Amino acid sequence: MHGAALLYNLALSELRQRDDWIDTYRERLEAWSDELDLGAVRTWSLDDFWNVVEHPTHAIRPAAKRFVTEWRELVLAGPEQVFSAPAGRQLVEERSAGSRPASHATPIMPCATAGPVHRCRTPQLPLGAGQIPSPGSRAC
Repeated sequence: MHGAALLYNLALSELRQRDDWIDTYRERLEAWSDELDLGAVRTWSLDDFWNVVEHPTHAIRPAAKRFVTEWRELVLAGPEQVFSAPAGRQLVEERSAGSRPASHATPIMPCATAGPVHRCRTPQLPLGAGQIPSPGSRAC
């Protein structure tokens, strides 16, 4: 799932035309691919996983299960599929668009607006440990 987050951040970086971020996320995806243990992914039982994480106080939506299943299949087809095939990006973009209510959905698209009064719907890159902060904390 870490690879999916990296691919999403790469797509956003490309849309923002940030070569420094693009290079960083490509390097991070390459490192993820190099460290990936396909044998462990192949033997991972999703049925066992879902049985462990299911609980009466919360539900795992079918869309989330479908995303995890399809991402796993894509990774097992070969990490190069994550980088070069449109299926990886399409899967991540569909998940991003479908994981929030329509009123909060932010399309993955570049912003063409400029000027001092600027309200951009382009999402910030999700930041976490070791990720690149957005310079000046502007959305675009």
